[in-house]
Amino acid sequence: MRWTTTLGVMAALLAGCAGGEMVGDDAIGERPHSLRGTEVDGRLDVDADGRFVPTEDAVRLFDYFLTTEGEVDDGARRVLVAAEARKLGPAAFDAMAFYDDYVEYRRRFDAAIAKAGPQADGEALVQQLRQVRRETVGDHPLFAEDDALVEQAIAAKRAMRDGDLGALARRMQVAALFTPKSAAEVDAERAARIPLMLREYEAIERAAGGDDAAIRALRVERVGPAAAERLARLDAERAAWDARVAEAGAAIAGLAPGADLEARRDALLAERFDARELRRVRTLLRLR
Repeated sequence: MRWTTTLGVMAALLAGCAGGEMVGDDAIGERPHSLRGTEVDGRLDVDADGRFVPTEDAVRLFDYFLTTEGEVDDGARRVLVAAEARKLGPAAFDAMAFYDDYVEYRRRFDAAIAKAGPQADGEALVQQLRQVRRETVGDHPLFAEDDALVEQAIAAKRAMRDGDLGALARRMQVAALFTPKSAAEVDAERAARIPLMLREYEAIERAAGGDDAAIRALRVERVGPAAAERLARLDAERAAWDARVAEAGAAIAGLAPGADLEARRDALLAERFDARELRRVRTLLRLR
């Protein structure tokens, strides 16, 4: 496992991006809009010796904040997680190291799944992602079930290709029948994997021609009406942001050449975006 703080992680902690007393309340600010009015899902725990213990509850807490991807940047989201981690005292350092490893694992896992086609070798992909786990979160039973997600994702892509969405549902139902678990275990695993699975289900629905109403119905079924409403607001905010960026890009493209072009471009952006948004929009528009 790689929960012991490395020099690189320690440097990040000392820079004010992690637990303990390194993050003050004034650095946290307001929660992202999509999380306002909600309670933090999951929790961070320590053992009898005060050491951080990676649990399904910890993964669920990380996923709760990771639902803000696209709404806030990685640094701002990490500060929110750190605000929870600092409640652990000294164990906050290892909690944040585990968070960093989990984010990297999730990024590489999602990228590999997205890249795999319907004809992908499932066993080879499982072995590849097991190596990714060893390099990030380690061989922990928390993530053992992710091997099944690989096969489900490939099955989903085959179903999308063949137009047989029922095949994936039947595959998942049969697998569930032969995996004896307690109700609590099933609920915990489902909660920890909601973000990844919801993305897969939405991709299947979109590929089948599902509209926004179908996506909302899917979300209500999978995560409930309150969460579905939050996701809808987030979708609307992302669409509004994309439209603002596109409008700004078109306006910049329409500027007449001249020695003061850069100054006019900067003024145009300053009229449309606040200080927090400028760096992001300049990156998206590939401006210096």
